[in-house]
Amino acid sequence: MRGLCSGSIRVQASMGATVMKVSLLFDDDIVQFALQDNPTARDLLALVPFDVHITDFGQREAIGFLQRPLAVSGPLTKDLSIGDLAYFPKGPYLSVFHNDQRPIIPTSGAIIVGRAICGLGNLAFYDGVSATMMSAVISPNQPSHHRPFAEAV
Repeated sequence: MRGLCSGSIRVQASMGATVMKVSLLFDDDIVQFALQDNPTARDLLALVPFDVHITDFGQREAIGFLQRPLAVSGPLTKDLSIGDLAYFPKGPYLSVFHNDQRPIIPTSGAIIVGRAICGLGNLAFYDGVSATMMSAVISPNQPSHHRPFAEAV
């Protein structure tokens, strides 16, 4: 086991808001993402739980093709950073850049649906494997480091 997300996670919901979170599970490892508040992220959340085949692309990003296209709202961007969970509508696939090489973004661009908050380094160890995307919620009164993962829906 390379490391599960632990008590160091500190995503706080502020001003009564609820932060939606998804977790990508591999055998004994986990990568967690805090989702953006946009229609594409909400559509992704509507799909979970689901299995996805993860492929390492160029030792810099993990990609997984989706069962169906997600809702696309707003402009596409090519301005992605390490740790961004991005949706590429042309796939349709999700992508997470996990190392410091400059991401090469397809001309069509992507929609940022979330940001890694824990376990990003675990992605470098997986290629050609299945993982499960699950959801979790961080309530305004309960910091994520006190919420057991078993409570994920």
